[in-house]
Amino acid sequence: AVLAFVRPLYLLYPLMVATLVMFTDYGIRDRLKSALLICALSVSLTAAWQGALALNNGRYPVEASFHGLASNLYLRAVRVEAVGGYRVPAETKERKTMPPAEFLQLAAGHPFEMARTFVSDGINLAANTGASMVYGRFFGLFSLAERNDAEVFKWRDVRDNQGFGAMLTMLWETSPLGFIINLAAGALWVLIVVCAAWGALRLAGHVALPVGLRLLLLLTPAYALAFSFISGSVRWDHRSPAEFAISVFFAIGVLSLAGQVIHSRARQPARSRSEAALTSGHALE
Repeated sequence: AVLAFVRPLYLLYPLMVATLVMFTDYGIRDRLKSALLICALSVSLTAAWQGALALNNGRYPVEASFHGLASNLYLRAVRVEAVGGYRVPAETKERKTMPPAEFLQLAAGHPFEMARTFVSDGINLAANTGASMVYGRFFGLFSLAERNDAEVFKWRDVRDNQGFGAMLTMLWETSPLGFIINLAAGALWVLIVVCAAWGALRLAGHVALPVGLRLLLLLTPAYALAFSFISGSVRWDHRSPAEFAISVFFAIGVLSLAGQVIHSRARQPARSRSEAALTSGHALE
């Protein structure tokens, strides 16, 4: 319910969860009841908010959100235009929205430029840990000279047009301390992702767990990350809906690796004893 309320982009998520409930081992009536309950609860906050607005008769006016599908596609088109080789039509710029059909036509005509923006977002989604937000803005350890949204988007624009290396160079020139902290946080994040990937593989093959539970945990990050790319600019915080499952995978991966180390050490003394017995047996002979 909170996920659908805070980010309407994920409104289909509870429908996916309800579908996965149908893979459980309960009776069909219980499965249907649970699936319907999940769908009802997931829209509860949004429905309550809309109801409150209607009952208060406009006393709390809310402007229409810019970040719908058509506006997000428009933002992506603007980024493709900045990369080069394409101009957004004047009427599209005026309404600041782009229908899916027009966007697909753009993607078909400029696949390289479009792919470049998606690769840029993918790098940011994987490499950006949010350390600048925590240590830079919250603790104030360094400043990246970001006083408004336009100055925040400069990092994305450099990444789109000049590449990830150019963005790192600019980060170093702006704040060496910020560069070092981000690099350290990035290394830690890589370690977490590697362990999480191993945990996801272990979970996928864990036949003792119900299929519905395995599918839920495995498809949650896939769903969240795929729908993040509908946004005109994928940020590190767009990864947050996937991080609960990533944390579960990380725990499974770490425990699995620790268990393998413990078992391998436990087998070593047994091998030593058997080898000693075998040696003494040869000596008696």
